Amino acid sequence: MKMNKKQPPKNEKKQLDIKRVRVGKLNTVAEVAKLQSRLIKKGVKGGESIINDVYKLTMCLSMLAKTLEVSDLENRVEALEKKAINK
Repeated sequence: MKMNKKQPPKNEKKQLDIKRVRVGKLNTVAEVAKLQSRLIKKGVKGGESIINDVYKLTMCLSMLAKTLEVSDLENRVEALEKKAINK
């Protein structure tokens, strides 16, 4: 039995362009926000065909930003607790 390779339909060319976004490091909320803004700009330029992909990616990035905020706060609280114990 032959396996057919999946090939994207010809009308989905614009959807493939969104996969070529440079991500870089995402260690801070500011870096995540930069990527979100780039994705949104690409989505607006790309038209209706990639808006859903951009929306999904920005929602994932929003969750990542919230996780980074919480981990930063946890680190700060831990540092303050250590400082209070040492006094």
